Amino acid sequence: MRTILLAELRGSLRTWLGVSLAFVATNFALLFPGLVWVSVATAGGDSAMSLSVLAVTNMVFSALVSLSVLGTTTNLALSARRGALARLALGGATPQQIVRTVVVQLVAMSLLSSVVGAVLAMLALRPALDFLVEWRRIEAHEDLAMIEPVYSLPMALVIVGAAVVVAVLGGLRQARRASKVPPVEAVRQHASGDEVAKMSRSRIVIAVLVGIAVVGAYISVFYTASRPSTDTIFNFVQTSTLVLVLLAVLFSLLAPVVIRPLIFAWVRLLPLPAPSWQLARRTVYARAPRLVRSVVPVMMTIGLLLGMASVVGSLQGTFDASGYHVEVHGTGWRTMLILLGLPLLLSLSGGVGSLIMMSKQRDAELALLGVVGATPRQRLLVPLLEAVIISVTATILALVMTAGAVGLLALGFPMTHKFVFAFVPPYGIFVGAVLVTFAITIAATVVPTLRARSMSEPAVIARLVAD
Repeated sequence: MRTILLAELRGSLRTWLGVSLAFVATNFALLFPGLVWVSVATAGGDSAMSLSVLAVTNMVFSALVSLSVLGTTTNLALSARRGALARLALGGATPQQIVRTVVVQLVAMSLLSSVVGAVLAMLALRPALDFLVEWRRIEAHEDLAMIEPVYSLPMALVIVGAAVVVAVLGGLRQARRASKVPPVEAVRQHASGDEVAKMSRSRIVIAVLVGIAVVGAYISVFYTASRPSTDTIFNFVQTSTLVLVLLAVLFSLLAPVVIRPLIFAWVRLLPLPAPSWQLARRTVYARAPRLVRSVVPVMMTIGLLLGMASVVGSLQGTFDASGYHVEVHGTGWRTMLILLGLPLLLSLSGGVGSLIMMSKQRDAELALLGVVGATPRQRLLVPLLEAVIISVTATILALVMTAGAVGLLALGFPMTHKFVFAFVPPYGIFVGAVLVTFAITIAATVVPTLRARSMSEPAVIARLVAD
């Protein structure tokens, strides 16, 4: 058994590297605001309440995003290992041994990644507290004392343990399913294409609950507007941010029935005659489940960036249209980064990790393209165009997320009878955010395939078969 574990770990290092990025970011994003909350609560004072609310809000937002990111990356990793698990079964491994192998790998990877994330969170605590105190001095004009960091070991252990449990629970179902499939059939499925994602009952139930939460957030606007206070604007912004995060989670849950048809729909609208585009289209059709999993974290990244820019632009436009000479760009961006910075880090790490995990599958596809006569230029363009398809699909969904968040502000501000809502599209930030995300997606898609492109096609195929 030990020999099997070591061999599997050596053969799946690239795959687990992609997953580990998501787990490092997740543990950091959950522990960091938790440590801030403990430090603020210990210090007490007038700043405790406002900063504690921000810390708890960050934990909630990060937890919502992390469930989607971890679920996507874990499922993608195990899907990529499906062929290897089948070969273990062909070699005589029992279903119990296969499940045990996957569980041990998940525990080792998640535990190590979580510890790294915890260390990073503790290192960032001191400068973060200094920043938050200065931010409150600027925003609320409060003369706040410095807050000393409190490194809570019990909280660190709880979050690290929770990350390990989530990893095991997320992978256990997939491992059991893989162990029950006949080995020959599993190998055939792995070679022929990705497993088609399905909407399970639990997935449907959670999606319905998230949808109800979005409706509830919109309904809460009526209550907030009917009782205006000095915190009304901040409450609108916070609720709008919550809607943005909830829509990201909702789209990730509905990915099998939303993203897949969307990809097929807009790709068909571009029947370009170029051979590289045709090859990329065929890859999309054949590997749709893989593309669906890849779109989710990229969608979250672009959506959170566009959402932040749009909320800040809406605030500035509303103040200007209402006759209030208030400059909110600097303040607004600081506030949005405090609310969404950690979820943004989570989604970005999940996107990069997912694309890295798929690189080995692309190696095989590009090698086969070379065997059937594709030119080196075409073999380079195909993964590049696949990255473009991922990014465009993610941008379309991100615009819907942004519309949902801005729509809440458009509903709430006029109801106060003090503001005239005016949306000023942040075109510059929009273009910059999309281009940066496109560049990251393309780099994470193309760069891992360069090593395989330098090898001969038979060598690539032989290495993949050996793995």
